[in-house]
Amino acid sequence: MCRAWNVAAADAVENTPTASDIPTLIFAGEFDPTTPPDWGRRLLAQMPNATFVQMPGLSHGASFNRCGGMMAVGFIRDPAAPADVVCANRMRGADFGLSAAPAT
Repeated sequence: MCRAWNVAAADAVENTPTASDIPTLIFAGEFDPTTPPDWGRRLLAQMPNATFVQMPGLSHGASFNRCGGMMAVGFIRDPAAPADVVCANRMRGADFGLSAAPAT
């Protein structure tokens, strides 16, 4: 793409992980192929005030639902407060065993 647009490659520093102590809320969908949950977890090493929330059963854009919205609003109101992850903990992930069960 860069060659087609005639743009120089980014400096290597662009691949350096971000380090910050700013409160940060990191969402990840359990099945996100674009930004997998492990990528979000890796951010925690450089971001001591970050909170990672994995949204069970969801993919990319995991925060775009009622539960994610409520957590985001709570975070915006008070970034230093512990994230209220109760709704995320209640979400069901995929149960592949149910799809293999015989139809009744």
